[in-house]
Amino acid sequence: MTFLKGIICAIVFATAFYGAAPAQQANSLIDIEDAWVRMSKDSGELASAYFTILNKGEEKDFLVGVTSTASERALLQELRIKNFRAQYNSITKLEVGAKARRRLSPDGYQVTLQGLTRPLRIGESISLTLTFERAGRIEVSAKVSNQMLGNR
Repeated sequence: MTFLKGIICAIVFATAFYGAAPAQQANSLIDIEDAWVRMSKDSGELASAYFTILNKGEEKDFLVGVTSTASERALLQELRIKNFRAQYNSITKLEVGAKARRRLSPDGYQVTLQGLTRPLRIGESISLTLTFERAGRIEVSAKVSNQMLGNR
């Protein structure tokens, strides 16, 4: 009986340990650094998320989606200045080269959070789920700040 319990425990442990390995292994090729969120100065219903993606893998990957419990929608967008006017263009995916970094920042690529589900407060953190073509889903915590006031 003790022998049988030992085998069952070993099977449960091996399944739990090795079953989780592929997701961690895939995600270990992508690191997310310096994630933060800035509230829109015009509206309490929009916010923008920024972060740096580090691809440690030998192959390029693509950020293909973002979700957050803090908003109804999250859009990948690119800011372009044309005739001294800012234009935000939605994009379906963002390439991150092999062994490369891709920075999302206020003057380039960003994630626009639309339809906030609640007011965001400076200093709190919200959760973002980033979906990559190869690495899959990665959970990120992003701190809400107001960089224009210098408190980031």
